[in-house]
Amino acid sequence: NHKGGSGKSTLAMHLAIGLMKEGRRVACLDLDFQQRTLSTYIENRGAWAKEKNVKLDVPTNLCIDGFKSDKSFLSDSARISLLSSALSAYEADHDSIIIDTPGGANAVTIFAHGLADTLITPVNDSFLDLDVIFRPKTASGQVLMAPQYTETVRRALEARRTVTRKKMDWLVVRNRTL
Repeated sequence: NHKGGSGKSTLAMHLAIGLMKEGRRVACLDLDFQQRTLSTYIENRGAWAKEKNVKLDVPTNLCIDGFKSDKSFLSDSARISLLSSALSAYEADHDSIIIDTPGGANAVTIFAHGLADTLITPVNDSFLDLDVIFRPKTASGQVLMAPQYTETVRRALEARRTVTRKKMDWLVVRNRTL
């Protein structure tokens, strides 16, 4: 979801822990190098478990810019290269790789969407959240232009089809239900 605050990082963490509880080896890649929400959560979970001497499942994690000590700007092509390298490194030792993307669209997130075997998009119970995925026909039956995020997914799927015939599952899940 391009919209910030929809619960992408929270869902990624719950998914990672759930898969680990099933005995799967999980790696997480955090593409949100500015917020680092998922990375910070994983780091805090590991530190708390160590401090309390408690065994907790903690997935392998890499923030795509996290290992750069100088915090200099990386281009999209450099981030795509780092993402590709990280995926190659993690594939052999992990059953599942979860990629957490930031709000907004850029070449890196579109590339990541195209890599996904399963794309999970959280939305809150809000027409503002639904509007980034779906727009109904007008009263006269006119179909409006596809929302930006839906267009991003379409572009990612087109790019994916140029390199593989494997299908992508796209799940849209309700988040923060009362």
